[in-house]
Amino acid sequence: MERLVVALRARLWQLQAELREQEVSESSSRAYCRGFCQTLLQYAGNRGASEHILPFLEVYRISIQSFANARPYLTTECEDVLLVLGRLVLFAKECLHIAVAAATNLQLLKIEKGECLSVSDVATELTRDSYKHTRDRKAF
Repeated sequence: MERLVVALRARLWQLQAELREQEVSESSSRAYCRGFCQTLLQYAGNRGASEHILPFLEVYRISIQSFANARPYLTTECEDVLLVLGRLVLFAKECLHIAVAAATNLQLLKIEKGECLSVSDVATELTRDSYKHTRDRKAF
């Protein structure tokens, strides 16, 4: 998975570098969005990412962060920017549902094993994971 993340970050950084070199315009925004979507499909469809939820979510987390970093160089006059942004928002919402489902499954698994977790214990587990991801993001 680490190689997947490194390659994804490198490709998204390359797309951002190309975008920054150009004047903000519909054509540069369209080209970035198309490259971004192709990259996202390539890496989200990667065997390791598509078979397991955590690598899949990591691909989308990195991609959402990358799009946010590129946003100052994009124009909303380009429909592709709005389309990609809308889809990323929908995916972020879906990620929240997945996180809640994962927390619920974790709770049920612990109960089955006789290890009761409180809501605060589950929140602590999720916060720890979130902190790790935030710390990893700073390297990007």
